[in-house]
Amino acid sequence: MLFGFENGKVSKIFMKSYKTETQRKRLKNAYNNNSKIVYVDPIKEDVELVSISSIKKVLIFNTAQVSPKESRNSQGNQVMKSKNNSIMRKIKKVNQVSFQNIEYYRKNIPAIGNYLLSGDIILRLEIPAKNVRE
Repeated sequence: MLFGFENGKVSKIFMKSYKTETQRKRLKNAYNNNSKIVYVDPIKEDVELVSISSIKKVLIFNTAQVSPKESRNSQGNQVMKSKNNSIMRKIKKVNQVSFQNIEYYRKNIPAIGNYLLSGDIILRLEIPAKNVRE
């Protein structure tokens, strides 16, 4: 399971860490809550992701660079460094972006990233709203 946080950290937690002795209806302490969560993905293998900061800095990293942890409330590894009090706004998969030079954004973590160049596009993925019963 992969979690991305506003403070620029990403944690990769083994799924076996979520196994419980009792059959709970609700999972407690599923992730670290020191910072707001911006991304959750139940990955099965390592993938390349794009992180975008509040000041339009972009960083491409591979989840293989993030150390997996046993603890569910792990703070994670620093992926995107803050500059001028910026925060990590979102994380997208590489297939959700259209960059002219993808290598321009690829860095070893932790890194600040590079400014989004004109002509490069971060696709907006619309998720249809589900009917919620109250």
